[in-house]
Amino acid sequence: PNIMKLDFEEYYTNLGEKRDLKTLKEKTIFEHFSDFFEKQTKEKLTNEEKEIVSSILLDIKKTSDEKNNAYNSLLSISEARSLEEKLEKNIKETLKLDSFVKVKDDTVSVTLVSKDQTNSLANNVIRLVNENSKKEVYVTVKFINS
Repeated sequence: PNIMKLDFEEYYTNLGEKRDLKTLKEKTIFEHFSDFFEKQTKEKLTNEEKEIVSSILLDIKKTSDEKNNAYNSLLSISEARSLEEKLEKNIKETLKLDSFVKVKDDTVSVTLVSKDQTNSLANNVIRLVNENSKKEVYVTVKFINS
């Protein structure tokens, strides 16, 4: 199970100014969790993720298993978003093409903006996706004319 424990010894902002405990207590649990998540994933919560946090993680009626599952879902969403950005960047750098990448579960959908719509190009994209994926994924490649 994933457990979050917050301990505060000294708190400094990026400017190095010292904050007192009263200032820390002014933050809501949601704000503390958002800060924690951002430090862990280096990304801000999306609206979808905020909804998961509000409706499940902060609901005192939810069980620990439900909260753990929700937290794992947040991490999966963050990993998918990170992979999408990484693949778009790699496609741009390697193949010199604009693209849109969507990751959902074990499926990666790639849409390429290209006049060249060959099987060879699609195979290169599939190879690039597989090289960058931590697990085996099903890849679809679509083309749109530039």
